[in-house]
Amino acid sequence: HSVSGRALLADKDGSLYIGQGYSIFRSVDGGENWELVTALPRSPLRRISEPFQLACRLLRHEVRSLAKLSGNAYIAASRQGLFFGFGGDSGMRCARIHATGRVPAPPMQIEIGSDETILWGEYSSQRANEQVGIFASEDKGQNYELVYEFPSFSVRHIHNIRLDRLRQHYWILTGDYGDEPGIGMLSRDFRRFEWLVRGAQRFRAVDVFDLGESLLFATDTDREPNRFVKIDKNTGAYEEFGKLPGSCIPASRIGSSYIISTTVDPSTVNRSKMATLWISIDGHHWC
Repeated sequence: HSVSGRALLADKDGSLYIGQGYSIFRSVDGGENWELVTALPRSPLRRISEPFQLACRLLRHEVRSLAKLSGNAYIAASRQGLFFGFGGDSGMRCARIHATGRVPAPPMQIEIGSDETILWGEYSSQRANEQVGIFASEDKGQNYELVYEFPSFSVRHIHNIRLDRLRQHYWILTGDYGDEPGIGMLSRDFRRFEWLVRGAQRFRAVDVFDLGESLLFATDTDREPNRFVKIDKNTGAYEEFGKLPGSCIPASRIGSSYIISTTVDPSTVNRSKMATLWISIDGHHWC
C-alpha cells in the first residue's frame, strides 16, 4: 500500500526505508508498495499525537536515522535515544549507553563499519561549552561505550561519521561556527584523531562522498552561500564549485549517481523557500 514518510535509507540490496512518526516501512519494488518493518517505542502522548502532522512536527516525532545490519537487525535513532531490534519484532528496544556522569545527546547519523561496529557522535544544539563524545557498539547496538571525546569548546556537535574503507579510518564531520566546523580522521582503534581541515563554513558538511583520493560534499551553512566542495585527503587542498539555494543535509550514492538535496532554512544568504534535488554522474557536473 502507498505510504508517505521521511526518507531514511536506500539499502545496497535495493530496499527503500521511510519513517512515518516512529514507524519504519520498507519497499522492495521501488516504492510502489510498502510494508511495516518495525517501530520505536513511544509514550502515550506521542501515540495520541501521531495522526496529527502539526503535533508530530512540534514534538519532532520522527526517526532521525536508520541503519541495517546482517541478520535482519536494525539500529535507529530519534531525539529521545538509540534503539535496536529485528525486522518482524513487535518493536525496537532502548539501547544502553554507558557514559558515567553525563546524558549523551542522540546522533544525527549512524555509521556501520566493515566489521559491523556501530559508531555515532553526539548531536545537540546545546553542547557548545561541553565535551562531545563518539560512541561505539560491538553487539548490534544493544550497548554503546564512549570511545573518543572532543574537549569543551572545540566542537558544537558531530554531524556524521564515515568509514574510509580504503584507508581504514573514520572521517568525522563536525559543526558549526568559528573553529567548530571541520573534517578530521579518527583511527580504527579510536586512539588517534587529526584534523584534515577546520575552522571555516566551507568545511561544514553533514555527509561526504568518497572519491578515493578526495572527499566531495555540499555544504550545510546559514552564514555563507552553500556550494560544492572537493578536498584532497592528503593535503587538505580544496576546490569550490557551483552554488546551491540552501543548505544540504541528505546525500546518497545510488549506483553510479551522486544525489543531494537542499533544505528550506531561510537566512540572509539562503533565501529560497523551495527544497531542491540535485544529481551528478561524475561528482563535478550537477543538475
